[in-house]
Amino acid sequence: MSWHSFQVGENYSVEEITQKLEERINSGKVQNPEEKRFNLQSFNRVDDNQLQFQPQREQGWGASPLNPKNWTTISGVRLKKP
Repeated sequence: MSWHSFQVGENYSVEEITQKLEERINSGKVQNPEEKRFNLQSFNRVDDNQLQFQPQREQGWGASPLNPKNWTTISGVRLKKP
């Protein structure tokens, strides 16, 4: 069972995304929390206020919402290039 409810291709506000990711990081259930917290900066640097969850894989880091490479702007631009 996944810890998140983000659905592929759905739009989410940056505020909602960062709030849920912060909660996950603060839960103590992630490896390298400082690295994950640093990755949150990618979400705050976008001009769009909505992003889409577009994971690169079905499991692991390539499917994690904590990975900024798994989010795109509404126009399809990845937050970070793979």
